[in-house]
Amino acid sequence: MWLNAYLIVYNNNQMEEQRTNTEQPSYGWMPLAAGILCILSGIVGIIATAFVITVGIAFGAEIAAEVMSSFGVWNIGIPLTVIWLVAIPLLVVSLLSIIGGSFAINKKNWVLALIGAVFAIIPTQIIGIVALILIVISKKEFN
Repeated sequence: MWLNAYLIVYNNNQMEEQRTNTEQPSYGWMPLAAGILCILSGIVGIIATAFVITVGIAFGAEIAAEVMSSFGVWNIGIPLTVIWLVAIPLLVVSLLSIIGGSFAINKKNWVLALIGAVFAIIPTQIIGIVALILIVISKKEFN
């Protein structure tokens, strides 16, 4: 009789532990894929920044100087300032995307990985949106 009562209690405890230990399915590949996409987006953003700076300085400043000299104004600093006002924020966004991607690959700090994915939308829209979706879905994988 005592043995039956013990077995019933033991089985109930086992079943309760099984119910409490049910884990969510692991999506281990999602943060990795999102991190790779964020880093890819950041690299594309850095390449775009280099392109904006190079082409802007090589051609844009010359064209702007011609246009301004036709009006009797000669100030080469204004076009270069505009180029840098576009290039520096794009460079910062790209670097934040790469940093967020590294956090996503390591599955650390979900908030920073999410911020990196949001910034990844700016240089490459589709890749950034896919990375953002993957990071949001795999929130439970992060520490």
